[in-house]
Amino acid sequence: MKIKKYPIILLLFIIFSSYAQNNLFNVLNIPESLKKDANSVVRKNEVLISMNSQNSLTIKSQQIITVLNKLGDRAAQITLYYDKRRTVKNVVAYIFDAFGKEIKKIKKSDFIDGSVSNGYSLFSDDRYLHYKYIPISYPYTIQYISEIKTSNTAQIQGWYAIGKYNQSVMDSKYTFEYPLDVTIQKAENNFEGYPIKITNEPGKIAYQVKNLPAIKYEPNSPSFLEMIPNIKLGVNKFSLEGVDGVATNWKEFGKWYYNNLIQNTQGLSENTKQKMKTLTLGVTDPIKKAKIIYNYVQNRVRYVSVQIGIGGYKPMLASEVDYLGYGDCKALTNYTCALLNAVGVKAYPTLIYGDKDENRSIDKKVASPQGNHMILNLPINNKNIWLECTSQKSPFGEIASFTDDRDALVITPQGGEIKHTKIYKAKDNLQLTKGNLTFDENGKLNAELTIYSTGSQYLNHLNRYDGDSPKELEILFKKYFSNININKESIVL
Repeated sequence: MKIKKYPIILLLFIIFSSYAQNNLFNVLNIPESLKKDANSVVRKNEVLISMNSQNSLTIKSQQIITVLNKLGDRAAQITLYYDKRRTVKNVVAYIFDAFGKEIKKIKKSDFIDGSVSNGYSLFSDDRYLHYKYIPISYPYTIQYISEIKTSNTAQIQGWYAIGKYNQSVMDSKYTFEYPLDVTIQKAENNFEGYPIKITNEPGKIAYQVKNLPAIKYEPNSPSFLEMIPNIKLGVNKFSLEGVDGVATNWKEFGKWYYNNLIQNTQGLSENTKQKMKTLTLGVTDPIKKAKIIYNYVQNRVRYVSVQIGIGGYKPMLASEVDYLGYGDCKALTNYTCALLNAVGVKAYPTLIYGDKDENRSIDKKVASPQGNHMILNLPINNKNIWLECTSQKSPFGEIASFTDDRDALVITPQGGEIKHTKIYKAKDNLQLTKGNLTFDENGKLNAELTIYSTGSQYLNHLNRYDGDSPKELEILFKKYFSNININKESIVL
């Protein structure tokens, strides 16, 4: 009987070994080189985007990610966004154990369905589906498959060869299919030194990369986007929230944006126009005029976000902002622009990426609705002045930390123009602390301190402390200086 068992055991071993080798979900199939410095491993990432027409786009995705430890859990979370023009047709996920055995299936009904409301938006029709898996052991693998359809074709989902620090990639592929009467624009960034396979044929472009090791995060590492291979695509025929457009470059795109989203929104009542002229009566210097208007806006209106339909791109009427006293970045920028135009100062709304942690420019190679914020450009005396119209605190012309030193799209009636915003050098970003220290006869230290800040340091402190009560300031300063008693505190702007 023992002799007969050996062939059976050997057969089972062969079957198991063959299954393990062919099982994409088995952790044993991950090369050791891809486990080094990795918290998660992308086993497969496939994205197929099909542009069916000027106002129809389908996105089919499949991702298989193995999470090696607790630090990789966030890589397994799934979030899909949708609105009235973007529909999640299908989504399903599967969880596998370390050996590739399926242990759970997640249906669409298992996802959390929530609003993207950020706490400061007055209106927002964006929603999301989200699933967060709570593991009972490591490693584990998650696979999710989704299909999304949208009528918005102005913004084509891009591709990043690696998604984040401490994540390796076994296989990642991105494909974009488009009608033959459509011309694509592409920006291929940071491809040097990476084994990226590119397929480019009529109506189709594809990128694929395999076996990329993880990049270990280190303090003060540069922006991830500056190092990782990525692509951005755009099309010359597009639709944005039901508004069709044609543009092959930034000048044409800016012209389309102005004609469809800015023009006819800057009208003001004669009473308001006259009020602005009275405020600037006798002032001929355009910069001094602009300062007066900017100060008026800061004291007159407040920021409230609006993210609904075309309102996510098209500003409220300037006359409505004037009446209501609030608006989002587009509305307040457009309103300030209208007030300045009323007193003869030319100004132009500007699309930009606003982010204090990442300095990201508009990509010059792809003319599309890039950016997440709007500021105002004043070309005066061959110089550019930039105004942050959502802030009731920022000094005139100061934009440090959030929108400084990056390319932005200035929108004019003649078309779009890429300009670079103000650059703050090291000497412009200072925090100087001066103090007079004395000891009394009991050894107690008394100090009078003055902190002088400029540039980004000034705006950081302004946003952190200005407007706080004396009690709040005492708590903040105690935390800042540690273990001291404060007798008096104040902030002078």
